[in-house]
Amino acid sequence: LLTVSVFTVQAQSLHGDMETWRNIRLGADTAHDPAGRFSADSLVLTAGPFLYPGAHFTTQVSQTSDAHSGNYAAKPVSKIQDSLGIAPALLSNAQPQVNFALFDPSNPFAALYFVGGTAVTQRITSISAWIKYLPQGSDYGEISIYATVPVAGGKDSIVGSADTPIYALTTYAQVTAHITYSSPTVV
Repeated sequence: LLTVSVFTVQAQSLHGDMETWRNIRLGADTAHDPAGRFSADSLVLTAGPFLYPGAHFTTQVSQTSDAHSGNYAAKPVSKIQDSLGIAPALLSNAQPQVNFALFDPSNPFAALYFVGGTAVTQRITSISAWIKYLPQGSDYGEISIYATVPVAGGKDSIVGSADTPIYALTTYAQVTAHITYSSPTVV
């Protein structure tokens, strides 16, 4: 499972591209994600109005032609999501979901979990991406990676992770996150 959470960044995958995008209609709104990737936009636009009626929610991932290679890159930008506060922009190869039984208005993101991701048969030691990052004010960026294995009962166990800060990059640079494993379980 690869999850990338950032505040203002443009990113391209080393293995795959950002050329094909899909529109996701959500009532009067439309989320726009690269094929094979997921943002939290569909969750925020779908669940937000039910949890906070009358609140204003907006998409956080957009397509940009400012790309390292090819025609497009993803541009996740964290934004204030009304009553939820600042929601971290998210671009992942796993689909974000919300467990409403765990929802807590004082920490709404504690109910966030992921389904899918990249299935592997051996340990991945690092993941790289081409990133351009222009933070504003006190913004910060980070690559977060979680290696998980299925556990009985439908919950995954995290056996490895990486949290790599992203510093200001005025041009595209390859950023690598190195995964540390906390379990001998083979992923």
